[in-house]
Amino acid sequence: MHLSSHLAGRYQGIALAGLRALVRYLYPRANRVLAVSEGVRRDLIDTAGLAPDRVTTINNPYDLERIAAEGSQAPEIALPPAFMVAVGRLVTAKGFALLIDAYADADPALPLLILGEGPDRIRFEAQVAAAGLSKRIRFPGFLANPFAVMARATFLVSASHNEGFPNALAEAMALGLPVIATDCLSGPADLLGAGAGGAGGVTEAPYGLIVGDGDCAGLSTAIREMDDANLRARLGAAGRLRMEDFRLERIAADYWAVFDEFMS
Repeated sequence: MHLSSHLAGRYQGIALAGLRALVRYLYPRANRVLAVSEGVRRDLIDTAGLAPDRVTTINNPYDLERIAAEGSQAPEIALPPAFMVAVGRLVTAKGFALLIDAYADADPALPLLILGEGPDRIRFEAQVAAAGLSKRIRFPGFLANPFAVMARATFLVSASHNEGFPNALAEAMALGLPVIATDCLSGPADLLGAGAGGAGGVTEAPYGLIVGDGDCAGLSTAIREMDDANLRARLGAAGRLRMEDFRLERIAADYWAVFDEFMS
């Protein structure tokens, strides 16, 4: 997780100050701290006061064959012929309020399925109803095998405000889906090869489209741009190839390299 934004999003006042002080006391006592993305690494250095050479980035690993196998299974729910998908816990940090507004503005032909469950579901459903979109935006809830639905989507969109390393985005890419992501403080830009991310509007990164965090107009534009079948095919193929960098065996080797350093 992105530590500073995670703490700020859940705590305030004395509790937040106390947790920040505890982090700065405990983390520097570790021989090595592992971060799941470069954004998380930079945040740990700043938030915990860690020396840069004490923090190593090792990204999340993915079992690509398992994801593909589960994606080929029959879905648990009835699906429309074509649709876009978003996946995540139904909480403010995942940006679903932004996504609903951007979807309403883009007015795409495709319906939107938002997979996941969480405490803000009622609020998001009310937002959808107020926008007159209840027939076009569906909340199927938690699914035991979301990959079977994701694999049949036209593309995935993530509007998250807070990520460590964005698993849903990575899993969609593993399934060959083109993706759209907001450039939150860590994760999406690393994964999509966007460097510092887009300064405004829509940036076509090597492995997906990226827009500024909180940029409703940019997200709406990106959704409309996904009407282009050639763009979708190009990004889907590039994203699937990108996920070879996060293959389980490769990431395991990175962990063993750190373990070997200490064991030797």
